[in-house]
Amino acid sequence: MTRRGNIPLALPLALLVFALVSPLAHACTGFIVRNAETTLVGNNEDNNATNLRIWFIPGGPARHGMVYFGTFDPVGNAEEREGGMNDQGLFIDGFAVPRLVPAQADGTHIKDLSFDFVDRALAECANVGEVEALARRHRIRLYSAQWMFGDRNGDSIIIEGERIIRGDGRFQVCTNFRQSGLSGREPPCWRYQTAVGMLSRMETPTVASCREILRAVSGRNTQYSYVLDLNARRIHYYHFHDFSREIVFDLEVELAKGSHSIDTVHRFPSKLGARMLASRGAFYFASFTLWFLLFSLLFWGLRAIFRRLRKEKAGKSIAERVPVSAKLALGAIALLQSAYLLLLLSAPRLVTAHGGVLRLVSWLFILLSAVLLVVCWKAWRARYWTLAGRIHCTAMALSSLGILAVLASWRLF
Repeated sequence: MTRRGNIPLALPLALLVFALVSPLAHACTGFIVRNAETTLVGNNEDNNATNLRIWFIPGGPARHGMVYFGTFDPVGNAEEREGGMNDQGLFIDGFAVPRLVPAQADGTHIKDLSFDFVDRALAECANVGEVEALARRHRIRLYSAQWMFGDRNGDSIIIEGERIIRGDGRFQVCTNFRQSGLSGREPPCWRYQTAVGMLSRMETPTVASCREILRAVSGRNTQYSYVLDLNARRIHYYHFHDFSREIVFDLEVELAKGSHSIDTVHRFPSKLGARMLASRGAFYFASFTLWFLLFSLLFWGLRAIFRRLRKEKAGKSIAERVPVSAKLALGAIALLQSAYLLLLLSAPRLVTAHGGVLRLVSWLFILLSAVLLVVCWKAWRARYWTLAGRIHCTAMALSSLGILAVLASWRLF
């Protein structure tokens, strides 16, 4: 009977916590907008990779110079170049979409291209027309991605594979769905709708107005953003959805320095949210502890209500004769710790913005953990609760100590 009562309350609570504390999937937003004099590109890169890098690659006799934006893995020395621009003012970025593997008439899968299309396009093409011509000379199959290209004249296309979606010359937006599959339906992406709405109302595109669009469609795991001036070949670069600070790069100046790369994270002030995502194991441990505390509170509350409804009276076993102070201490500790973890994991910027007050709560964790250890020790010594209850209390104490280590690694002490 108690278990049945848990289901309707536990399910929405589980969905809420999962939505708040789970790392998000790749969800990027890109757009190009043009007026009479300037063509600007805006792009948000949303993922869980926190090591960010920019590569500058000078041109040669048969290659344009270019810049790439992306991430790198310092352990495996792996690099992922996600988008870029060449010295002709040609822009490219890739966007993840639901996997679709097209087949030939005989049912066999088409083979991938034998060369890096993006690199060849940036190296050899000066405008979108040349990119489209290159694409139509080959059979491009993109299973889980699509490419957006734009040039300094405001021309743009989205290559979904063999299908190519052209921009209208004023602006074009790309997110994480295939626009060829809409068939008159509303776009299933709020970021796309927001960007289109703001671009439609924009009178004169500026770096500032493009930055506001990126701010409006950014998320908790927007690792980096940029606004590109395709005519001036200028890059306005932002870190971790913080648009109050930018680094500006001039592509011509950087290419003149020769081939080099820049790791950008250290050029910005340290951010708590970025540190949290960078330590993935600690983030998952804190999320698991939050789940554990919330469901403990839910179980204890339903158990107390169930017993009150049954009007249970005295006559409990020795194992169940628990001092009220121990019950209140355990419940208060679980409530305070879960409230802080929920705030920390779902809105780390609030902790940073109100650090003088909320950082003190981190120190409160030390006191709560000490009290929890005392309650746990007395529970085993006086045989409070049942064996399962004492094990539960011990698990709370150990998880609390683990959270202390996590908070220390995030520099919250």
